[in-house]
Amino acid sequence: SFRAGFVYQLFTTDMGWTWKHNQGVVQMHTVLQAMFPNLRVVTEYKENVADPGPCDPIFTTWASKGFDLVVGCSFGYQDCMIEAAAQYPNTMFLHISGWKTATPNFGVGYTRLYQPMYLAGYAAALSSQTGVLGVLGPVPIPETYRQISAWVLGAVAARPSITVHVAWTGSWSDPPLERFILGHLLELHVDVIAIRTSTVNGHLAASNLGMMSVGYTSDFRMVVGESVLVSATYNWGALYTEVALRVLNHTFEGYVGPN
Repeated sequence: SFRAGFVYQLFTTDMGWTWKHNQGVVQMHTVLQAMFPNLRVVTEYKENVADPGPCDPIFTTWASKGFDLVVGCSFGYQDCMIEAAAQYPNTMFLHISGWKTATPNFGVGYTRLYQPMYLAGYAAALSSQTGVLGVLGPVPIPETYRQISAWVLGAVAARPSITVHVAWTGSWSDPPLERFILGHLLELHVDVIAIRTSTVNGHLAASNLGMMSVGYTSDFRMVVGESVLVSATYNWGALYTEVALRVLNHTFEGYVGPN
């Protein structure tokens, strides 16, 4: 059998970061079952595990039950997972969006989302009527800075005179604060906004204010409509399948994925 557990920062119904991860897990499960019909594939997940927040016991609980792979899908889980990996060397731990390396059973993974973010910034600058763009940033972590920087570089490449205002919520999801900040950015003449928070809520608020938005993680146009100009999206299923195969083949060994 192959057992894998996934720890999520929000809910699988958020249509954003967590929903997209869960879609990747479903894809991984389907691919593994097709490749190995006699393999019993079991996946579990735990939603709404705070980031930032105290270490959740789920990391060690799953490892103590003999799970083959435990994946933490948020930046703030990094140190907790390193501690758990040291305690349970027979379980492989994959941390998404981190930067630290540790024991051979601890790995990090992400995707090169900065590439489509650059293109999205280019498109946003060409679409702006006011020449003023905005960014709604969440928690300021290295990956967030990298993606926002790529977006701004793309915008400047398209229109060197473009103005970009960046505002931070300090949270992966805070709908009231997101609405408040968007209203302030609208007063600054922002008409296209890159929303880097984790759910669909910011895009809905931007649409209600008459702003175009640029998404990340999921294609938010399928929920919000044409006010979403474009989205940079993930394919977590490909990453999770690669990692699962490495675990099954005993070649995980401090895995470092695309970055």
